[in-house]
Amino acid sequence: MGAEHGRILVGTQGLAQSLDIDADLLISRFAPTDMLLQRLGRLWRHKETPRHPRAECCAYILAPELGKAITQPQQFFGSTAWIYSPYILCRSLEVWQQRQHLCFPDDIRPLIETTYQKRAETEPMSRWLHELEQCNNQRVGQQGLKQSARITLAVTAKTLPENKAQTRYSETDNADVLLLRSIVLIPVEKASHLLLLDGSTLILPWHRSRLDKRQWRILGSNLMRQVVHVRFPEAPLPLLRSTLIKAGFQHCFYLGNPEQDEALLRLAIVDKSSNLRGYQGAPINTQFDLSYRDDIGYHTEKIKE
Repeated sequence: MGAEHGRILVGTQGLAQSLDIDADLLISRFAPTDMLLQRLGRLWRHKETPRHPRAECCAYILAPELGKAITQPQQFFGSTAWIYSPYILCRSLEVWQQRQHLCFPDDIRPLIETTYQKRAETEPMSRWLHELEQCNNQRVGQQGLKQSARITLAVTAKTLPENKAQTRYSETDNADVLLLRSIVLIPVEKASHLLLLDGSTLILPWHRSRLDKRQWRILGSNLMRQVVHVRFPEAPLPLLRSTLIKAGFQHCFYLGNPEQDEALLRLAIVDKSSNLRGYQGAPINTQFDLSYRDDIGYHTEKIKE
């Protein structure tokens, strides 16, 4: 298929968090405010992307009626209510239905803070809030997750940075962890040599102009095969965005908000003993010993106190 033809990509919520997607048209199920903003950020992401002269930057959000959603969120949000908190979904829908238009980036902070600001609730919203804070038969609650709650993205209307996304409410959230044998920066080549788990090598240029789009797609696809998805507490600690940018990873992965220090992508070096080590000597994890083997995969063991 030629480059002039379009592509249709269907996927889960992980796409917006893991891949550097540039979409002309976005159709999304409703989600918490911060997740919707992250998905909308994938529209017309790169100025250099060729587009048809009549192409329009357009998004459709599939959302139920607020009254019905508040009464029966599992029915009207569908499977989304099993991924995200019904309380947060209803609060988000309440905010978004009042909007006739959006202006980015000015509206980002007001949307998030209005969604997550604490307030007193009556039935049935008080029931969904209690479920968020405590538990039900299907999911553990905010207290049980010990700060792994989506509601904590904004506390008392103070918005936390994007790199704290792992502390928001969803026990299904995973971190993307890139596993490599080694990374060697070669200044004379202006590129990073990446040794993969199978012993092969990839060369990651520091400048996007070094490869064409097809070559970047192939390189990105090869790197994505080195990524595993793990629970945030069991993932390597985050690195500075500047550290990953220096190695060129921003060309293949979405690293997060440029205004924040820590990157969303996690990175670990697999040593000869199959243990995971932090890149450039960075600490790897304060709660778990991490390892990776081809036969058993990603393995964690609680550090004994």
